[in-house]
Amino acid sequence: MFSSARALLAAMTLVLCGAAEAAAAQTPPPLTAYSQLPAVSSVQLSPDGANIASIRRDAGSVRVVAMSREGEILASVDIGESQVRSVMWASNDHVLILSTSNQQVGGFRGRNLFLIGDILNVRTGRLVRALNDADISVYNFLMSYDRVVRNGRPALIVTGMTTHEGEYTGDPYLVDLDTGRGKRIGRGQSDTRFHLVGLDGETIARTAYDTESGRWRLSVPAAMGWTDIRSTTALLDTPGLAGVGRTPGTLLITDMDADGRERLMEINVATREEVEIDLPGSSTSTLSGPDGRLVGLGYIEDFQKYQLFEPKLERAWAAISGALPSRQLTITSFSDNFDQVVFHVQGSGEPGGYYLFDGPTSRLSLVRRQYPGVAPAQMAAVSLINYTAADGLAMQGYLTLPPGRDPRNLPLIMYPHGGPAARDYVGFDYTAQALASRGYAVFQPNFRGSDGISQAFLEAGYGEWGGKMQSDLSDGVKALVDRGVVDPARVCIVGASYGGYAAMAGMTLDAGTYRCGVATAGVSDLAAMVRSEESPGYRGRRNPTVRYWQRFMGFTNYNDPSLAARSPAQQARRLQGPLLLIHGRNDTVVPYEQSELMLRAATTAGKTNVRLVPLEGEDHSLSTAAGRAKELEETVTFLLENNPPD
Repeated sequence: MFSSARALLAAMTLVLCGAAEAAAAQTPPPLTAYSQLPAVSSVQLSPDGANIASIRRDAGSVRVVAMSREGEILASVDIGESQVRSVMWASNDHVLILSTSNQQVGGFRGRNLFLIGDILNVRTGRLVRALNDADISVYNFLMSYDRVVRNGRPALIVTGMTTHEGEYTGDPYLVDLDTGRGKRIGRGQSDTRFHLVGLDGETIARTAYDTESGRWRLSVPAAMGWTDIRSTTALLDTPGLAGVGRTPGTLLITDMDADGRERLMEINVATREEVEIDLPGSSTSTLSGPDGRLVGLGYIEDFQKYQLFEPKLERAWAAISGALPSRQLTITSFSDNFDQVVFHVQGSGEPGGYYLFDGPTSRLSLVRRQYPGVAPAQMAAVSLINYTAADGLAMQGYLTLPPGRDPRNLPLIMYPHGGPAARDYVGFDYTAQALASRGYAVFQPNFRGSDGISQAFLEAGYGEWGGKMQSDLSDGVKALVDRGVVDPARVCIVGASYGGYAAMAGMTLDAGTYRCGVATAGVSDLAAMVRSEESPGYRGRRNPTVRYWQRFMGFTNYNDPSLAARSPAQQARRLQGPLLLIHGRNDTVVPYEQSELMLRAATTAGKTNVRLVPLEGEDHSLSTAAGRAKELEETVTFLLENNPPD
């Protein structure tokens, strides 16, 4: 492998679009260079590898652009205010544009984010909405989608929510790419969630899940309808259908064994025999070829890695990982014959960019950078820090140091991630980089309960919300202080989502550690948050979201006194230091009212140094350019006032 990779690199031509990067200026980039939505995202190759589609953001506009590999524009459509998330080629002539819409829909409680699909014909420029019409009443949001060739014609197969005679069923629809009209080609049940189809458009399998009972089923077509070939009860950690296995007639299932270990099982549809595929690491993802066949496994250590079964992909990975070492590389797209591969690259002098590798010519070219206002030389260095929690558990996190400053006695921003079952890794984090450019060291710990480290590390966080998950952060501060990197008198905490909770908890439950705090979209009252997830007849452990909260919060009923003891709004009297709250009014994950609760509680407790900044029209993920810019500007202004770096 090593020698062949070196031989390939020796023959490879590296083409970088544009002139060489100039040396970074002494003054840092403006904050808008970091807070802008990425200039390019979701770069996807057409099935034949001839063309590229992507989402482009320039001068306030958001466009989906389809172009040839040589740069000729085939189609460009202004998306306007829609929350576009990704694109996918539905054929060599059609691009599926996927957006989310915040709606209140019959059969669903409250407002929710639904996935909407628009189909762009790159030859005519015409744009149509998938499921804008159908042969039966169906909502026009998509539960799943895939490209197929049916009766010799390219088409989409989607799972739509049929509303017929008072019933709601997840059914497969064949969608015409030029008209968007859907035709129901099968009938699901009320608990059907996903249909797996082959490239020929025939349904291979489907899954069903009853959220109340936790019953999950895998079914395949039979002579008389459908037959279940696998079923289980999983109130959490639901199995998943990952696609087709390594050989025809097999399916891939992700699940957990009796010990809570992540597994990837290959099941033979005919014999029901199951074979476990050895996983190369934690939080493994699958890569599938155009026929659904498994072609690779991805996993994250500190850097993304792959175990690839397709030789052309393996050669491409060896080439680009050798040409761009010490960077976070992710395979994002490839042609049907695997000759062309698109990679996302970030870290170590690369503030996020997409590269195209052409196998036949061994040519690597830059498609576009995501943050053109940040020169590679202006990126702050990121390093891995290992430390030990107070109870002896091994911990790790990533320290971003301010450029040009002596790494001693620095002001620190503790920046825990959301989730909590998520993780940070080496790469370009726009908030961490922006704060470092203003003179702060930034620490992103993977506290217990973080995913992608190990199953045991994830489970160590169960029941520790506001407990050891919180003290893991202050233990990280202590470790950096002991090493002389951080001034203990100049530490603030900033976070969003679960990180927003941690910021409020740091200023109340862990008072004295942090000088100030910024909480974006954070949970302030645990019991109120859980109650907001309920609906009539769908309470307690019958509700899957409540089950998730119970796992990490460790409560059995809402009268558990530990909920109030771990709720910053209930402990507002203990608040020490200024606290900034930021929240999007359209947040469907953590209600805006959670920040209002914290503000009212602090005011009632006589605390005058708490302020709430509403983000109009913004969701939980800060999906709008205006929302991201305001959130970062307010955060930096607040930190400069309350914890100046100089």
